[in-house]
Amino acid sequence: MNVVASLSVDEVNEVKLSVFPNPTSTHWYIKAKKEIKSISLYDISGRKILHKRPFNENAEINTQSLPSGVYLLIVNKVNTFRLLKL
Repeated sequence: MNVVASLSVDEVNEVKLSVFPNPTSTHWYIKAKKEIKSISLYDISGRKILHKRPFNENAEINTQSLPSGVYLLIVNKVNTFRLLKL
């Protein structure tokens, strides 16, 4: 039996980042060690609320116009966060 290819991954393109404060009533700040290429914010029903392309290591989301609730943030189509807006 010859195995030609494996299902392993040679490298992971993981973005090390933090999102704070959580919960918030005014802003979420996103800080990463690598460039943030895209940010998508969804409400709990799956409706896209916001899409940004910061192309920077830092980003900010103003939440003052959002109703209180639970939101999902997807960064670079890889990292997902559950955020609370008070």
